[in-house]
Amino acid sequence: LMSSLGLAGLYCTIFAGIAVDRFGSFSTALMSVALVIFGYLGISFTDEKTMWLAMGLFTLVGFGSGAAFVVAMATAIRVIPLN
Repeated sequence: LMSSLGLAGLYCTIFAGIAVDRFGSFSTALMSVALVIFGYLGISFTDEKTMWLAMGLFTLVGFGSGAAFVVAMATAIRVIPLN
């Protein structure tokens, strides 16, 4: 299950970059935090019978984590001077 989280985060970085360009870092950061919170909150209510739901929620957390990484990198590039 943990590999689905990382893989989803890797695939999300392209879409998160587009979201940062279109909506800004703050809005994308809020979206990524909401995805991670709701994903982990949903995972806390799953059990063995709802494994498919847990896998989908881990993917949701992966999207949020990947978007948070892109927001952090975009902010660092903007804040740190080039010289």
